[in-house]
Amino acid sequence: MNIYLDIETIPLPVNEREFLRPSEADVKTGNLKDPGKIAAKIAEAREAWERGEEAALDSLQARVALIGCAVEEEPVQQFALPDEAEMLRQWWVVVAPKIYDVEVNIIGHNIRFDAGMLAHRSWLKGVTMPVYLIYDLYSYMPRHWQDTMLRWQIGNRQAEFRKLQNLCAAFGIEVKQGEVMGANFADWWAKDRDACLAYNRQDVEAVRALWKRLA
Repeated sequence: MNIYLDIETIPLPVNEREFLRPSEADVKTGNLKDPGKIAAKIAEAREAWERGEEAALDSLQARVALIGCAVEEEPVQQFALPDEAEMLRQWWVVVAPKIYDVEVNIIGHNIRFDAGMLAHRSWLKGVTMPVYLIYDLYSYMPRHWQDTMLRWQIGNRQAEFRKLQNLCAAFGIEVKQGEVMGANFADWWAKDRDACLAYNRQDVEAVRALWKRLA
């Protein structure tokens, strides 16, 4: 049983991540000696943090906004609820009944990011997860979590990471181009949910098509 997965994350509001606001000690000022330049460097770092730059990649500073998945050849399912905890519960229900089947694979591109974010946010929200899936992530070669990015490396962990879009292009797998990207997803999520859903859906479809070629 194959389950193809792709998630999207957005930064938490500043008040929910205030405990991570950069202190003066956190900001690297290099060889700067001038107090004014040091103060400016610290202010710049704090402003960047408030804007949420890189926050969407940190499970302490981000929330899961959208989960897209497809079971075998079924249409893509998408979970997007204001209540993150309830959304996570619904996602694990899709997986939990199937996880005792030794043939179950949860497949994504750079799957450890998706898996880690889902696990961390579930812990933080008090959402119960299938214990076998969590233990599996401690393994060097997980049994249930499969990665198209690592499959392409053929065991060479020093090889360059290849983007999903680049591998799909090489294999002739169609991936529609649009304005929505990982870097600007939060902005689009705030103004055009339909575009974001389409972006996520095409990534799930791309993962499915790519896995079939690699498997």
